[in-house]
Amino acid sequence: GNLKDKATSPKFDESESRRTLFLRNIPFDATRHDVFELFKEFGRIEAVYLVKDPQTGVFRGTAFVRFEKESACNSALEASGFPSTEDGEESSNFVSSKNMTMGLGDGAMSGLSLKGRHILVDLAVDRSTASSL
Repeated sequence: GNLKDKATSPKFDESESRRTLFLRNIPFDATRHDVFELFKEFGRIEAVYLVKDPQTGVFRGTAFVRFEKESACNSALEASGFPSTEDGEESSNFVSSKNMTMGLGDGAMSGLSLKGRHILVDLAVDRSTASSL
């Protein structure tokens, strides 16, 4: 009985990080509501955090969005043009050439943008593991 409880609690944390996106390049005048509106089409959002400088309280242009379901998180990643790491180099070339056409009105394929700026989207879990690579 006891062991099982222990095993399930870290698992929940892990799934939480897999449902959380780390956003960069957000316009400095954007609000939580702007971010919420941009991502709500992918699924129900649990939380939106704008990252602010602890000293000055100034918004830094990065944020976290946590979805209720991992599938919604994945849909948002796909829509943002998140590079698939599985096919390695090929996908990064694809992404960089795609980035060059950003803002030319590709519609849904051109990634996510807010107030004319292209939002960079990563899984939050990758940010914490990046240092150990």
